[in-house]
Amino acid sequence: MDAGTVLSYLAVAMTTDGRFPTGGYSHSHGLEQAISRGHIRPEDPFCSLARWLRTQLQTVVITGAAQSAWAAHHSAIGHGDLSAVNDRSDLLILLDSEIDARTPSPRAREVSRSLGRRLITNLLVGWTTPSTKFAEIRVAPVLPEMPGLCGEPFGGVDGIEGALAPLELLAIEVASPHLSEVTGCFLGCLGTSPVEAAAAWCYNCLVSHVSAAVKLLGMDPVSAFGLLPSLGDIISDVVAEASHFASRPASELPSYSFSLADALLEEHATRKDRLFAS
Repeated sequence: MDAGTVLSYLAVAMTTDGRFPTGGYSHSHGLEQAISRGHIRPEDPFCSLARWLRTQLQTVVITGAAQSAWAAHHSAIGHGDLSAVNDRSDLLILLDSEIDARTPSPRAREVSRSLGRRLITNLLVGWTTPSTKFAEIRVAPVLPEMPGLCGEPFGGVDGIEGALAPLELLAIEVASPHLSEVTGCFLGCLGTSPVEAAAAWCYNCLVSHVSAAVKLLGMDPVSAFGLLPSLGDIISDVVAEASHFASRPASELPSYSFSLADALLEEHATRKDRLFAS
């Protein structure tokens, strides 16, 4: 297995690891309010949570997965091929506005951008030695004096730093890019396919909901996470459909929404007794 493949696998593992410090652990994405309103019943948590996850998969998750797949496809410029970086970055900026148009809930947009900013900052600090321009504009006010591993870049222009150029320019051009865009851009830069990027997004979304359900409902973690294999057929269909949009124009990306979840997110934001941020 070559080094590029190893890095691609590592990238997927990092972006789907709940312990990676992006703040995602503090969000239930509407699940807390859904439980409060009785849409997920404590007396029948597994069946009602499974229904909630299926609806999420067939609406907002497939929308986000398509965005991640699209970003991955348009970020894969290849190591050392920097002539296309500016064009790729322009496409990613376009994607950012398309995601806004497909996220009707103001609170959902706020959460997506907050998590996206934290992820892109952590990735650029951890995987590269940021350029002076990036350090001044984005990293320095939040995380001063934090270079890459051992203070050295990963191989210069022909190595990791060159490959991650679209991610760095996205951070410069968009103050707080959406989480699905950052996820796909990072994975695409390191050679992950659109299919893998879509699968990573689906897994991340499902794990966030199940983890929140375990905390809120006192579910057995093993049994709760056992719901994921039972959704395998739906996940497979979602990933296949989402990755289909990777090479299509951004304007053709799907815009499925889950109106109930959007309303619950807005309602949840006004609560004073909430456990999760969303």
